[in-house]
Amino acid sequence: MKLPKEFVIELGMESCYATLNKLGTYSIGTKEYSPSLIRSNLRDRIWKMILFDKFEFMNHKGIIFTAHKIDEKYEVVEKNRWNKEWFSYEEVYQYILDGKWIIIDEENEQQDIINKPSHYHKNGIDVNGYLEKHFPKEGEFTVSEGFYIGNVLKYTSRYKYKNGLEDLEKAMYYLSKLIDIEKGKLPS
Repeated sequence: MKLPKEFVIELGMESCYATLNKLGTYSIGTKEYSPSLIRSNLRDRIWKMILFDKFEFMNHKGIIFTAHKIDEKYEVVEKNRWNKEWFSYEEVYQYILDGKWIIIDEENEQQDIINKPSHYHKNGIDVNGYLEKHFPKEGEFTVSEGFYIGNVLKYTSRYKYKNGLEDLEKAMYYLSKLIDIEKGKLPS
């Protein structure tokens, strides 16, 4: 499920606005939350999505539609087709929350949180591409060394956008494994 850019969520006993910021995390009050944390742990607390009056989405079959709010309902039209259906706000909300409709952002690109999560592609750096280029199947590094180096890069490149201190501690763990290999304490 791709979350909209704004929604209302219940935290504790109060309702808070959640707003997607430039870092790709949601600002809720004074804290930042990753989209994956909200999807996995807080999903049932979202009680009102703030949807645009007009947006594109892809259904579970991969077909692209445009939803346009008219009065209190959404007119939904398949792209490059004329047939339309009408849905209430509650229906649209539930389809998005259930993952049956995936909102497509302004650049008409679906955010691919599985194959290209935004926290691995900050500042023009593609962590996976870097690893594939510098650690091919054969070379000067062993498989375990490449794995440890890759995880150090992965966790340090995403820590500000995903899990903060936890990611830095994971990076430190893998860095200590590399240090142990260099000291001869671990087999490479």
